[in-house]
Amino acid sequence: MILSTPSVIDEKHDGSNAMDTMLDEYSAVSRKVAMETGATLLDLRAAFLANLKESRTSEQGIHPRLPDHIRNRS
Repeated sequence: MILSTPSVIDEKHDGSNAMDTMLDEYSAVSRKVAMETGATLLDLRAAFLANLKESRTSEQGIHPRLPDHIRNRS
């Protein structure tokens, strides 16, 4: 079994998005259930927030820059 946390809605990494509290609560439940059951956890929320904090400006958010978008198109 694999459990996943939700990722992000909106692009601010400082907890100021309208749905951050709810998403954090859902994530906490997913993490707890994974720990209690031994399920694999896919922590999208932590990964997306880390990415926003480390490598993106507020203008870019989670959207790829144009060169990345073009390079990854099929």
